[in-house]
Amino acid sequence: MMLALACTELRSVFQEVCGTILEQWQDATVFLKEDGSLCSSIDKMIEDRLRQAILFYHPTHLVLGEEGGFSDKPRDQRFLSQSTPLWILDPIDGTEVYYGGLPTYAVSIACYYQSLCQWAVLMAPAQNTILEWGPQTGLILNDSPFVPQLTRREAPLFFLPSNYHERYKVSWHGKMRSLGSICFHAMQTVRGLSNGFLFHKAKIWDIAAVLPVLQSAGIEAVDMQGVKIGQDFFSPAYTQDKPIICAWPETREEMLKAIRLVQ
Repeated sequence: MMLALACTELRSVFQEVCGTILEQWQDATVFLKEDGSLCSSIDKMIEDRLRQAILFYHPTHLVLGEEGGFSDKPRDQRFLSQSTPLWILDPIDGTEVYYGGLPTYAVSIACYYQSLCQWAVLMAPAQNTILEWGPQTGLILNDSPFVPQLTRREAPLFFLPSNYHERYKVSWHGKMRSLGSICFHAMQTVRGLSNGFLFHKAKIWDIAAVLPVLQSAGIEAVDMQGVKIGQDFFSPAYTQDKPIICAWPETREEMLKAIRLVQ
């Protein structure tokens, strides 16, 4: 399956979406969803815009978004068999920080076919940064080829969930509480601005673009026993509840030893 014919047009839509997010945050209205998480009017607006653009260029594809679910509910079972290309959207990963005026949120877009990622895009509008990956192009940062320089820093950051002190004992000198977005943490790690991050209770739209981007840079997502995440997240009801560590290869083992789950 080739996506190249529509890439240029979709990139312009992505840039437009970033502009909208930046310009309209003060006009956002927020509400709580059934699961207790926060959603805003801008989340819904951005997801609708992305759906429209994707289905315009790929009308036979399926779209799954955090806010609106599937684009084609009568044929949701295609998702289970992977017989149709599937786009997975998180319009704003980090709605809480976005609504609070902080810059550490991101947009996540991924396209899968037969359990393989065909295209992944992570965007940090407030940082004017777009990081994308494709099997033919590799990593692209702001329209230029990007090769991660994963060399250890003297004071490496390691992002942890905000409630980490309740569940984990962490002996890592660069530990820092979550900035509010798994996608943003992934972008910082791939760019060499942090050594890694830990997450749990992730939904499919939280990690669909994150995992292939990380893997392309040599950064694996592993559980506390060092076992890599597989393709088991391809389920409509998927939730990754167990702690997952994403870190550079040279520090992964050290991080695993530094984190202890409090019983």
